[in-house]
Amino acid sequence: MDGLTNSPPDRLRRIVEALKSAPIPNLSADDHAFLLIGLQRYLADPKKHPLVHVFQLSPKVGGTPWWREEALQRRNEALWCLHDLVSPGAKPFAAADKILQEIKSVVHRWRGDRHFDPRPNLTASDLACFAVLDVDGEELLTQKQVANILKARR
Repeated sequence: MDGLTNSPPDRLRRIVEALKSAPIPNLSADDHAFLLIGLQRYLADPKKHPLVHVFQLSPKVGGTPWWREEALQRRNEALWCLHDLVSPGAKPFAAADKILQEIKSVVHRWRGDRHFDPRPNLTASDLACFAVLDVDGEELLTQKQVANILKARR
């Protein structure tokens, strides 16, 4: 391998050198600088500049991590989809009850099928239920929580 090692720090150093020498296609100048400067700061002093800080990935005190926010957004979109599928036109509280019944009806299948990719023979409703379960697991939201999420869509 031409004397190159594959240790993570060495790989990052090579990436930094590549970023210094040429722009990356389809990457804006701003994103290029963000990546280059962040990696340089991290490699200069990993204890002082951890990756979550140099790339601004750590949540503010008491805040929600970015990955959790994205997961909650996916869950909410799945709940809105279920509203359209199982109780179109129903008021949020009544719809929430039907949605929770639908989710409870597929929990046993989700336990068995959640590790398959793609998941076998699922309807649109099943997929939406699985998306909710993928985020929340078997700790289902309450009817009031689901109704509030449905109201937030309007």
